[in-house]
Amino acid sequence: MVARIEGTEGTVEVWGLATSDPKYFVVYPKFGSGSGESNERAEGKRYDFATPGRGYTYEADAAALDVLAGKKESDVMPWSETVRVMEIMDEIRRQGGTVYAVDRE
Repeated sequence: MVARIEGTEGTVEVWGLATSDPKYFVVYPKFGSGSGESNERAEGKRYDFATPGRGYTYEADAAALDVLAGKKESDVMPWSETVRVMEIMDEIRRQGGTVYAVDRE
């Protein structure tokens, strides 16, 4: 499982190799009958779907459209947001102690 979304009406579990390459998801209704007497999970409904390009097709298409429009920066994902995400990921790596070979050079 690569992701779980929990809500008041049930749960969605996403299954695949990675978050960028999901294969299917399963929707489960909320536990029990609503009376709180049962903790048994009801049977879920599975939905299969294809992710061409491992999910990055949409990003590539958006970048191509921006280039064709003469834009140097995306309205959806500007450079400032990209830098912010990278800073967050660097901090996660730092706190987790992950060091790549390139970090040692």
